[in-house]
Amino acid sequence: MTIPAAAAAEPPAPGPPGAGAASPRPGPSLLRGLGLWDCVLLTIGSVVGTGIFLTPGDIAKVLPHGGLMLLVWAAGGLLALAGALTFAELGVLYPRAGGLYEYLKETYGPIWGFLYGWTSFLVIMSGGIAALGVAFGEYLGSFLPFFSTKHLLLRVPIGNWIDWTWTLSGGQVAAVLAILLLTGVNHFGLREGAGVQNAFTVLKIGSIAAFAALGLLVRPQVTGALTAPVPASLASPWALTSAFGVAMIAVLWTYDGWYALTCSAGEIRDPARNLPRGLIYGTAAVTGLYVLLDLAYTRALSVPAMAASWSRPSAASPRPSSTPRASTCRWPRTATSSRRSRSSIRATAPRPTASGRRPSGR
Repeated sequence: MTIPAAAAAEPPAPGPPGAGAASPRPGPSLLRGLGLWDCVLLTIGSVVGTGIFLTPGDIAKVLPHGGLMLLVWAAGGLLALAGALTFAELGVLYPRAGGLYEYLKETYGPIWGFLYGWTSFLVIMSGGIAALGVAFGEYLGSFLPFFSTKHLLLRVPIGNWIDWTWTLSGGQVAAVLAILLLTGVNHFGLREGAGVQNAFTVLKIGSIAAFAALGLLVRPQVTGALTAPVPASLASPWALTSAFGVAMIAVLWTYDGWYALTCSAGEIRDPARNLPRGLIYGTAAVTGLYVLLDLAYTRALSVPAMAASWSRPSAASPRPSSTPRASTCRWPRTATSSRRSRSSIRATAPRPTASGRRPSGR
């Protein structure tokens, strides 16, 4: 078949004399500076938070068996790993910043990406940062009472017809300061934000690994918890399945965040190689840490004692229901881990482009 001359060679774009064909002006792009180590730590830091210290009590109440509790943590890790494998493939296909926003837009159309993006901005990410910020302030208040959520700084009655008073607590001040600090660090650039994220993540990994190793090395206070007979309340298949499913809710909540690395796909060097490895290695590492830590729990406490010792904050109250002494004992681990969403989500926010400027509409 003969190609018409007009279609075979298009006229060159106009340009300055002697310049030949003008190349299109490249638009601003994000700096691809995250390596494999950064990707793994970002995945781990996005997952590990206060959940592993707060949910064991909820799980022990609905699934009162040490072996089944260990099994539900392993099953939750496998589900998170399956999700990581799926997102790894999507991340290779669409190695752009945005994560789930990009995947919804490319799969179902721009409107679904648009709706998810605004929902994430107004509710999902913002709400998670705010909640964990207040949790950080509560645990910080165990050592610095000024930052406790019980320390009210201001009370302002709202309206004449509504019986409601707006209050400002020390915990809210601590949350705002922490959010502003981490936002400011990430504003300076990719390496600065990644450095802070990596430092906090290494600290969390070291704390959990040391705590789990100590629990496995010392003489166990409880023996036979993993092989004990199944309680009568879980004897029927329906009761066991139902309890396992309810426990899985708390477990999956604790594993939440395994997908956060895809939000930074536009800043990863060689995303086809580093993004899948970062997701898989990071999720597998978190699963191992959680299983080891739960194993240490079962050696130190009986299931009834575990159910009575922990309680995740309810939706009605942002304050942990554990005693002040227990909160103080757990503060070094939980206060550091509560940076999970704040430092990780700040690390996934857009930063200056390779040219040193933020992306613009020009």
